[in-house]
Amino acid sequence: IADPKVQSERPSSAIVIDPHGDLAYDIAGGIADWTNFRLFDPTKTSFSLNPLEPFTQPKDEAERSSMLQTQVSQISLILADVTKTAAEFAPRLMWIFRGSLYYLYSFNAPPTFYDLYSLMSELMSTNKRERIAGDEHTTLPFWDMVKPGNVTVFRLPEHGLPTDFKELFASTLVLRLYFLIMERAKKIEERGGSVQERTPVFLIIDEFQ
Repeated sequence: IADPKVQSERPSSAIVIDPHGDLAYDIAGGIADWTNFRLFDPTKTSFSLNPLEPFTQPKDEAERSSMLQTQVSQISLILADVTKTAAEFAPRLMWIFRGSLYYLYSFNAPPTFYDLYSLMSELMSTNKRERIAGDEHTTLPFWDMVKPGNVTVFRLPEHGLPTDFKELFASTLVLRLYFLIMERAKKIEERGGSVQERTPVFLIIDEFQ
């Protein structure tokens, strides 16, 4: 994909999630031109990814309502998976998840995991307070990542990152990419663009199980 000849024949981009950390360096070592190459490693680079930030910007209230329903449903599934909580065994917890998210989305600023944790702590009558996640806005250049010729690698080393963090991070990446691709297709259709403008985006997850 990083080869100009490949791009001239079939414009595309690639995003790689490396949950062990070895593949990322192999890819970096095999790319001659780093102009359109990015390597993100939470243990070595500074960036923010807010899983609760709206994935797209709705143009009206009806679109916002529909988007939030989809996003709350997907985030609730991710939270249930990360916390190993099945909806059928903990319906009240899932109800709190969804209700808390809808409440937080009623404000203008994007909610963070710290906001969600604080609210759920109050609802579940606990005094524990802990900073879970910080920035409201994601700083990762997702729109640039899906431009033809770009290769982006997320290195999540096996040692140094908690397993639940890696699961949440990877799930958020996949979900955000899905919404972004759908948003890109909608924009192309709205301006009367051709199908050829929808260049392929390859998502590669190393040792996916």
